[in-house]
Order: sequence, then C-alpha cells, then structure tokens
Amino acid sequence: MASHSAIDPQTGLDTTEFQRMLQGKPYLASDPYRCHIAAKGADAVYEFNQERSMEKRVELLRSLVKNGSDVEDPQRFVALPFFCEYVSWCAAPIDS
Repeated sequence: MASHSAIDPQTGLDTTEFQRMLQGKPYLASDPYRCHIAAKGADAVYEFNQERSMEKRVELLRSLVKNGSDVEDPQRFVALPFFCEYVSWCAAPIDS
C-alpha cells in the first residue's frame, strides 16, 4: 500500500500523521507538524483565557472555533478556562 503524504505550504511540514490522527488511525504523537499545530493551539487558547474583554474574547473565539455561520447564537456560551488541543481542527459545526 503506497503512502500519500501532503505538505503544509505554510510550514513545509508533512501532514500525514496529523491526518491519520484526525481519521482515528494510529499516529506518531511526536510528529513535528502535529506538535506545531498543538503549540499554535495552546498559544491561541492561552490568549483567549487571559482576555478580560468580552468583546475581544468573542472575536478570539470566532477565530478559534468556526461553526460554519456568521450568525450570532445567544444560546452558546464558553466559560473560562477554555481548552482546545488542536485549534485548526476546531472547525466542526456546532449543533444547537
């Protein structure tokens, strides 16, 4: 079975192990791209958790979690501290 790797254009890193993780397959946890994504996510989540302004937190949250809609939903609320290990993967639709 041939391996088909993909290179992230921004980092130049192979995304194969990250894709395997997302597919629920065994993956190498120490993979450089997976570690890059996790570190990037940790920085973004730290910034969100440190922000005191509700307006800025909403803006940061929108950049972290994309729900496929620009429509405000007053029934959604995120309490601090917020945690998301892989920010780039927090793009799944959120059902009410």
